[in-house]
Amino acid sequence: MEFPEDPKIVYVETGTDGLYLEKPQELARYTLVFKHLCATALAPDASLAYLSDMIDKLK
Repeated sequence: MEFPEDPKIVYVETGTDGLYLEKPQELARYTLVFKHLCATALAPDASLAYLSDMIDKLK
């Protein structure tokens, strides 16, 4: 999460708790992971088509 007046933080939600990470190395790691997810994600239309195909296969 980024806010104009506050430092960057990473929020990690677990089954029973939530963690707020603020150390530079933690931010760098999660920023890299998020960029990787964004780069490999399908476009919205392709995501809908993929999910629709999966639903059809489950029927």
